[in-house]
Amino acid sequence: MNKRTLEHGACYATRRNVLPLLVLLCLTACSRVTIHDLLENPRQYDDKVVTISGTVTDRTSVLVTNYFTLKDQTGEIRVFTDRPMPSVGSTVEVKGHVKQVFAVGSSQLVVFEEEPANAAH
Repeated sequence: MNKRTLEHGACYATRRNVLPLLVLLCLTACSRVTIHDLLENPRQYDDKVVTISGTVTDRTSVLVTNYFTLKDQTGEIRVFTDRPMPSVGSTVEVKGHVKQVFAVGSSQLVVFEEEPANAAH
């Protein structure tokens, strides 16, 4: 084997190993959305698991309902959860579903429901 063959083989092996990594990164990044996108186009995300991230600005626990307000650079949304709630001021990443609770004319209430702690994906 000459030097050129070795270089070509090493380059091919590197490309072959990088492709699955790039696909994985794209799939992970493609499922991330901004809160603004969720609020403006909730139907676009029906039946899709997406990830949002931001800073917790408020949290509420009423009987069996727990939710916190998550804010990013584009907006804020209420996140309903059955997991332990994060503390106010913490930065979190949440995977779940967008829910359009109601829409009347131009008014709507859109919330985010975090995946249950025992959800398998």
